[in-house]
Amino acid sequence: MLPLILASAALVAPAAQPVKGPAVEGWIYTQAEKPVSATVGLIPLSLRDQSFPTKTVTSLAVKSKNKKKVIPGYRLPVAPGVYLVDVRAKGCVRLQVPVLVGENGLADLNLVPRPEKPKGDVKPISADPKLVKWEALYAAQVAREQKYQQALKARAEKAKDPAAQPEKAPAVDWSADAEALAKDLKAETDADTQALEAACYLELGYMMGKLDPVTAALALDKLGTKSPFWALNPRIAPSSFAISLRNNDWPAFRESLAKDHPDAEVRAYGLFAQLSSAANKGDKEKQKAVFQVLTTEYKDTRFGKSAKAFDPDKPTPAAVPAVPSAPPAAAVAPVPPAPAPVPPAPPAPAEPAK
Repeated sequence: MLPLILASAALVAPAAQPVKGPAVEGWIYTQAEKPVSATVGLIPLSLRDQSFPTKTVTSLAVKSKNKKKVIPGYRLPVAPGVYLVDVRAKGCVRLQVPVLVGENGLADLNLVPRPEKPKGDVKPISADPKLVKWEALYAAQVAREQKYQQALKARAEKAKDPAAQPEKAPAVDWSADAEALAKDLKAETDADTQALEAACYLELGYMMGKLDPVTAALALDKLGTKSPFWALNPRIAPSSFAISLRNNDWPAFRESLAKDHPDAEVRAYGLFAQLSSAANKGDKEKQKAVFQVLTTEYKDTRFGKSAKAFDPDKPTPAAVPAVPSAPPAAAVAPVPPAPAPVPPAPPAPAEPAK
């Protein structure tokens, strides 16, 4: 828990000054339903391995008595997209809640962090059941990612033994998780929640889980090329099309992803997928064109920085993966009762050929 400097309402008032354009605003409350001073920030879902938001504000601990001018406890300007609302309050577990922000922003986003040492029943993190569900979905998926990374690490250590036999079974048995997510996906009526569930389900396939092709196809149908929920992990796309028996649709989809998706990191992934495909096919003209765009317009993205692996002016190494690994992740919000940092991306399965 990072130390927090508790300030008076007067000192933290600048956090609530008017902000032009869309914004996320609300209050942070204690279990006793009283405003509490907390550090609040937003992390784009596509950059969820960041240990700290690039910009934060301190929420007010006292509500204004001026009824003519309503001032929120915190207010953060933001562009439309999917974000993690990152909340840290003294004596509470760090909270991260996925939210979808539209052109009009989000108002009344009131959250209740969980206490580190709860006494009695713990209140839900929000009065909004949709937010409660999204927070639980995300926390469970982060825990799965961590479990997968731990299993891969254990298997790698075991493989160092010369007498060890190669293991053919998947590192983790995801059958129960896949069944539960598939059930929720089919029963869900809210389109946005269904899209988040779809991304979580398809990531199980990316982590070598055995998925039902029909359910995987249903999940893909919930994630169009402009769906903001690809930001959870765009690397899942190639394996998702392969599992869904839609290999022939993948090339056109990655082109649209690179052109139409609102998130720069996801667009960069679409370009990287084209780049790796062109390099593997020996299509130098396409490789040079995509490499140029990726290393100039998207040079600051994760995939732009990884594009050098497919530099058209250099031989393509035979062992270069189709998708780069994410940089090592710093610790992020724990999933009660155990910490669950966002892990680096697992090794990607081979991209379906076209």
